[in-house]
Amino acid sequence: MRTDSPGDTLTRVRIAQSRILRLSIGVLASLLVPSASALAANQTVTLNSSNTFTPASVTVFQGETVTWNNAGGFHNVHFDDNSYIQPSPPQSAPWTRARTFNTAGTFRYYCEVHGGPGGTGMSGTVTVTPATGYARPKGATPLRASLAPAYKPCTSANRTHGAPLSFPSCNPPVQVSNFLTVGTPDASANGKAANSIGSVTLKTLAGPADVGIVSSLTDIRKKSDLSDYTGELQAKLPLRITDKYNGPSLTEPATGDTTFAVTIPCAGTSDTLVGSTCSITTTANAVTPGAVVDAARAIWELSNVQVFDGGADGAASTADNTLFADQAVFVP
Repeated sequence: MRTDSPGDTLTRVRIAQSRILRLSIGVLASLLVPSASALAANQTVTLNSSNTFTPASVTVFQGETVTWNNAGGFHNVHFDDNSYIQPSPPQSAPWTRARTFNTAGTFRYYCEVHGGPGGTGMSGTVTVTPATGYARPKGATPLRASLAPAYKPCTSANRTHGAPLSFPSCNPPVQVSNFLTVGTPDASANGKAANSIGSVTLKTLAGPADVGIVSSLTDIRKKSDLSDYTGELQAKLPLRITDKYNGPSLTEPATGDTTFAVTIPCAGTSDTLVGSTCSITTTANAVTPGAVVDAARAIWELSNVQVFDGGADGAASTADNTLFADQAVFVP
């Protein structure tokens, strides 16, 4: 949050994104839910003085882990294919070892002292099931992220915010953008009327699957002379995508992080009291063909939505661009 100078008639509160706001947009297709008996989870196996692995057979999904705890006896874990031997040599003191399985299949192992390959004596198996499912909602759409001018963090405080939110603050507040601003009636800002409204809205589309993207920011002005800005903006959407479009077969479920960028053109207005309007109506697949795949059942988790200016040349593709607006709430 920020506190204006004592003479201000309005208190503006921007709720900064100090913690990641996670909202999901589900691009959903039909789903076969595995039965409860088919579900797996991380497993623990105990080795003991009776020279057994308990339980002798466990099942996990790809990416999950089996942990072995030696509770008594001179033992180790030796996989038949020699891919994992721990501890080596066997030890009698209590020990714990863990292995994560990223490949589906059935894997045999044994204790070198009391067993042997092929299921002889003290031995066990790990069955790794392909990870074909993950938790997902029935639906999660639309998502609307309101936008407000972005300010630099307070690093050298010279004020204290009012109670009960008593924290160090910096006066005056400084916009991050080096190039753009919006109309603000405060004399210490620019004396123009407040006419800026900004947002990015995402909405799931069906048949074929896609994500609609609508963004609009109004009253965008150059800092230098407060004239209409006619360059470009760029919205950046930090995404954590979980879907079933991974691996060599493009059918495996997985989670990964990326950033999706959308260029937003700006045009001047005929109204001399209002700055330019920057807007676009498009889809994820129109921006990046193949970004959303039909029946891949995707969840897009979004952190802070940000909009960057076009820098000195007004182009979203160049390197001098600075943060102009971010996801926020404004309280009059």
